Amino acid sequence: MPEKDEYLTRYFDVMHQTTTINFSRTPMFRDSVGAHSCVVVLTSSGIVGTHSHLTVSDDPNLFARNLSEHTGPAPTILVGGWGKHKYSRLLFEILQTTLPEYGFTLSDHDVLGDSVRHTTLLYDRVVINKLSIQNKSWETNELFF
Repeated sequence: MPEKDEYLTRYFDVMHQTTTINFSRTPMFRDSVGAHSCVVVLTSSGIVGTHSHLTVSDDPNLFARNLSEHTGPAPTILVGGWGKHKYSRLLFEILQTTLPEYGFTLSDHDVLGDSVRHTTLLYDRVVINKLSIQNKSWETNELFF
């Protein structure tokens, strides 16, 4: 496994997709893309939320700084990442450290394992529909900010 700094330099690129949701206009945001080896970062202030789908080639440090400048710190939930993918695990671990450095509070997470996750962001929670790759069965989970 590459050293942390080598990994960030070599594998991460400055690319990420972030959707901003104003909950007074839109009660929820449903992601049409499932998180497999990616990590989805979801935030909610109760008024404004963000949904960001990061791949293993995104720069988590730059992402955290940009998100902090865009919305300001907020309660945060991390979803996704496949446990057998070492770069997903590393991305998740770096986000767990980096986001709090920019003022984000990690409320909860549902990551790793053998599931593809689809998320729905609401003002107070995230609804996760997980498809187990091994069992081919669906499970629903809710995490609260």
